[in-house]
This record gives sequence, structure tokens and C-alpha cells, in this order.
Amino acid sequence: EIIHHGVVPRKIKKRKNLNRIFRTQNNSILKIGILSRIEDEKGHYDLIDVFSLLPSKFKNKLKVFFIGPAKKDELIKVKDILKLNNLDKYFKITGYIKSNSLEIFQKLDLVLSLTKTFEGFGLSIAEALMAKKPVLVTKVGAVTEFLNHKNSTLIKPNNKNEILESLKNFIKNKKKWDLKAIEGHKHIIKNFTAEITAKKYYNHINSKKT
Repeated sequence: EIIHHGVVPRKIKKRKNLNRIFRTQNNSILKIGILSRIEDEKGHYDLIDVFSLLPSKFKNKLKVFFIGPAKKDELIKVKDILKLNNLDKYFKITGYIKSNSLEIFQKLDLVLSLTKTFEGFGLSIAEALMAKKPVLVTKVGAVTEFLNHKNSTLIKPNNKNEILESLKNFIKNKKKWDLKAIEGHKHIIKNFTAEITAKKYYNHINSKKT
């Protein structure tokens, strides 16, 4: 029997440090981000490659946040690539942020999970939907066991063209993406809270006793 992770609903607190980290030049700029350690497998470099292909009219509407830890050599590599492609002003590498995921996701307009080969349940994706934030996710691992095209935008892994077209679509049709996120929120609340997961474990363990 497969029992998925459960998301713990939390109260969202207003934190001044988060406002500072996610501040942009003006409120019209859309904030998109990956919450993960920085490495090739997680799709950070794919996103940089794709971003460099975006026309300026799209670039200027976005700010990308890489949220999470990074090894020193990986951090140097990312910064060098951004500088080489003149993308520094569009990206911000925050490092690890001491705050719960839901509070971080509240600061973003789009959450990306661009893992190339394998993903388990994808707890951070579920948390993003819990925060009513749209998600752009590669179809790897167990992702399609709890996501579908009604509540998220699913793309093939290692497909830069799909990432590119999805970002353009998000900018042009943000309201539709936000509506998907609301459907995703309902889906997570109904099926994947920590309370539901606990009940499944309880029932499973007791079924083994009889």
C-alpha cells in the first residue's frame, strides 16, 4: 500500500526578512522560484538556459529566485553562468532561508520543480499548492500520482522548449494559472493533509494486526 506524505497546514506569519529578500523594483514584476538545493539534477541550469532565450519583453516581467543551499563550487558556477549571459539582474540566489515553506511560497507568483530524473512525492510542490500558488512541474517519479493538468502545469523532464513556452504562457495567462492553483489547494486539502496521512497509517497498521 502506498501512503503519501501529508502537508501540515500552518499559519502564515508576516516576516520582515522575507519582505526584504523578495523585494523587487516594482509590484508588476512576477516572482518565480525553485525551492531546492542548487544542482544540475534539480533543473536550475535548464531554467537559466531557457531564460536567456526569452525575449526582453518577457524577461523584464520576471524575477527568478533560487532558494536553498548550494555547495561553494556550485554557487560559483551558477554566478559565473549568470554573469556570462548578462542575467544577473533577473536572478537572485537567496541561500537557505530560515522560515517554513508555506511562508516562502506566499512570496512567489509561480513555483517551479524541474527535476530531471526522479522525484518522490514532491512535498514542496504540495506545499506550494497549499499556499494557493501555481506550479510548473516535470513529470518524474510520483508527481503524476497527485498532480494533473487541472491543478498544475505538467511538462516532460529535460524539455527546455516546454519550460520556455510555459513561462510565456504564465506571463500571458496568469489568472488561469492562479485558478489552477486554487483547484490544487482544494485537492491537497481533500486528499493530502498530515491528518489524512496519519489516519491511513493508523488504518494500515491496524489491518495488519487482524
